[in-house]
Amino acid sequence: MESYHVPTVHAKTIQLQRRDINPPLHGERGQWCGLYTRHQGSRALEVGDMGFPYIGSLADDAAAGTYYILIYPTTMLALTYDCMWWLEVYPRGPERCLVRSGACFPKSTAERPDFEDVVQRYYKRWDKSIPEDNVVSELQQQGLNSPFAHAGRFSRMEPLVHSLANWVLDRVETRGA
Repeated sequence: MESYHVPTVHAKTIQLQRRDINPPLHGERGQWCGLYTRHQGSRALEVGDMGFPYIGSLADDAAAGTYYILIYPTTMLALTYDCMWWLEVYPRGPERCLVRSGACFPKSTAERPDFEDVVQRYYKRWDKSIPEDNVVSELQQQGLNSPFAHAGRFSRMEPLVHSLANWVLDRVETRGA
C-alpha cells in the first residue's frame, strides 16, 4: 500500500502503467483510509492487454482513475474503471500470513459470452503482481529479524502504511490506559 516499492518490485508489471507518484490520503477519520490516482487504462490489466468496457455509470473521478481503499486492519480494495478487486491478509503468527484475493465485475460484464476468456487477462495480472509482493514481504520479514534492524521514519510515499500504524497504536494505547 505504498508507491516506492512499485518501480523495483513490480518493474515488469505494474510499473509499466503511468500513475500519480504521491497521491493524497483520503478518509483518515474512520475505519478506513485510501488513495486516489488518476490514469489512463485499467489498473487491473497489464499494459497492452484489452479488457472489458468501462462501467458506464461511473462519473467524475471514479471514471478517470482508481481508488485504493484500506479497510482496517487487513482488507484492501481497488476500484477502477472496469472492475474492483480486493486483497485480505490474515495473520497466522508473528512471521506468517494468508493472503486471499478476489474480484467483482458488473453483472452485464459477467454475462458476456466472452467473459471467461477476457477475465483471464485480469487474473494473469494479479497472478504476477501478488507473488512479486510476497517475495519482497518475505525479504522484509528476514530484515526485521536481523539484530541490526531498528525502526525508522515513514517515507512521504507510504501514507497508508503510516495511517495503519497509527490505527494500531490508537488501539494499543487505548487498551493500556
